[in-house]
Amino acid sequence: PGREEGGASYKAMEPLDGPFTIGRAWRHARGVIDEVRIYSHELSAAEITDLADYFRGAPALTSSMDESSMAPRITIRRTQTPLVIDGNLSDAAWGQAQWHDRFRVHGTTQQPAALTTSFALLHDDQALILAVKADEPEPAKIKALVAARDGQSWMDDAVEVFIDAKGDARTHYHFAVNTKGVLYDARVVRGGGQHEPDWSSDTTVAAAIGENAWTLEMRIPFSCLSFGTEALATWRLNVTRSRFITGTRELFTFAPVRGTFHDTANFALALLEDVNLAPYLGWRLDMPDVEVLLHAGQLEAHVTQSIESLSTQARKAELEMRLRIGDQAAPVARSPVD
Repeated sequence: PGREEGGASYKAMEPLDGPFTIGRAWRHARGVIDEVRIYSHELSAAEITDLADYFRGAPALTSSMDESSMAPRITIRRTQTPLVIDGNLSDAAWGQAQWHDRFRVHGTTQQPAALTTSFALLHDDQALILAVKADEPEPAKIKALVAARDGQSWMDDAVEVFIDAKGDARTHYHFAVNTKGVLYDARVVRGGGQHEPDWSSDTTVAAAIGENAWTLEMRIPFSCLSFGTEALATWRLNVTRSRFITGTRELFTFAPVRGTFHDTANFALALLEDVNLAPYLGWRLDMPDVEVLLHAGQLEAHVTQSIESLSTQARKAELEMRLRIGDQAAPVARSPVD
């Protein structure tokens, strides 16, 4: 059915019965339309659910950086001193960082975490650097079973870090490290609905277990994150902790996330002081010219796409092209670009 918006009626498209071009329409409507999909069949309930999941992050777009939010605010200072990632927090630079320890039990609004967990963040010209100290009076009971990269480290005693460098609540990055220093990293899209564990970063991690606490250091290169077309000095992020000592899984979180740890709209606001992200900016993609033809009973799609790198440094890219019609998908084609 049609809908009213600004006095104009928007109605469903008529069935496709010949060639048409929608590239120009996208250009004129880019402020309203983010994405156009054309289906040759009636959508099933599963497909509708998938679409709803895809756009689940959309309502948070306008409010994700709302200054009236109750999300915590932290400052990430710039360090001039190289840090050694060894897990023991001995570098003098950590004494100059801001430390944060107001963790709460996940699923509550005010209940403090049973044990103190504290973290600090610094950055240099190339990376974000994290230090964590997790108090643990019974280190001999720590659960640390996962030993392989990209295993489910969060199912051990672990720390997880979530970073939304764009602040758009659509794409963020998930890092989980257990007490063995085993790293899981993934890109998460669709507002938390789709995880891409095949995505890998050059993150460096190290963990150490002491008498009454375990500690962690992590270095996440800016080059592995997506910043879009603007170098935002304010990000959204969260740090969480899993603990299994009591026989049940205890979950502690710094930001007041609801439901899932991937609730980007309630991540903490993090201001990076004196940061230059220009070398790591993303790509500008204009709306494509798309021509869909019906030829001899077959649909043909002709797409012209302009891609511009906004980074101040040379870099390589790989284009991935995929075509899906209903439940059928053609093989993915990849092409390197210098």
